[in-house]
Amino acid sequence: MAAVLSGLITAAGVGLGLSILLFIHDQITSDVTRRKSDGTKIFSKRRRLPDERAALERLGAKTVVCELQGSLFFGTTDQLFCELEGDLPTASFIILDMRRVVAVDFTAIHMLKQIEDHLHDHGGHLLFARPPKSLPSGVELERYFDEVGLVKETRNVEVFPTLDDALTRAEDALLVEAGFHPGCATDALPLAGCDLMRGLSADEVEAVDAVARRSAFKAGATVFHRKDEGDELFLLLKGEVRIDLPLSAGAAHHLVTFGRGDFFGEVAFLDRGTRSADAVAVNDVELLSLSRASFDWVAQANPDLGTRLFARLAKALAVRLRQTDAELRSLREA
Repeated sequence: MAAVLSGLITAAGVGLGLSILLFIHDQITSDVTRRKSDGTKIFSKRRRLPDERAALERLGAKTVVCELQGSLFFGTTDQLFCELEGDLPTASFIILDMRRVVAVDFTAIHMLKQIEDHLHDHGGHLLFARPPKSLPSGVELERYFDEVGLVKETRNVEVFPTLDDALTRAEDALLVEAGFHPGCATDALPLAGCDLMRGLSADEVEAVDAVARRSAFKAGATVFHRKDEGDELFLLLKGEVRIDLPLSAGAAHHLVTFGRGDFFGEVAFLDRGTRSADAVAVNDVELLSLSRASFDWVAQANPDLGTRLFARLAKALAVRLRQTDAELRSLREA
């Protein structure tokens, strides 16, 4: 009887050991990187003006974005290190999207520190995006990173609640490198400085300004709601406006953010329908709104000006659609 019991215990131990080995094998051989891209293919929701967009397309390869999945421990993080090894000497930013990560152990932290060490040597940064509030083990990931010393002032490591925040951080730094100053200007832009007005004569800009209406909104104020009636085109002279699609239970999906010098509200301006989303001031905002009736009056008085403005609007919309299509194609092919 004792021999039988001993044999059963041994068999159970062997079975448990094999199960553990099979689990470790599955974890090591599974791909920890669900998707890999760079800053020439994936962009933040912050709409950039054409010159800024061109700079990001030129410098975007310096930002590497990896969407991770599963468990992070020595084996899978070593796999990640090998995958990033070719990027580490030149990348300015490596963004690790943690949304699908379910576990992180101390050996993974060691490997992540090695990745940051390689980036730190040439001033690069390691950015974590969308860390889970808590893992199945109950550990709060961002707090865990802080406790083990991965995130501290002496390291080039930052944690962001959303992937968009991390991408914006990287893009802003690359734009500064290219000679731009995103988000630094606090004064209102003259109408002539808006992208839609560039190249127009002073008299033509004045003709538009004469029929437009100026308005200001405090941070957090709503410029318009979804399904509102309205046919105005808004030119952003100061601040930023966020476009959100309302969802159920008071939630909203962030579509895009427009900055100083850009325009929005073009859909209702063109089709004279209702607004398709909410527009909310991110900070203090100054706008110039041009109604369709006012535009038509200007176009009737100066047909050449009306034609050129419509052509500029059409080109800007075509560029936006092309950019969106390219980003969707990149996600589909990844």
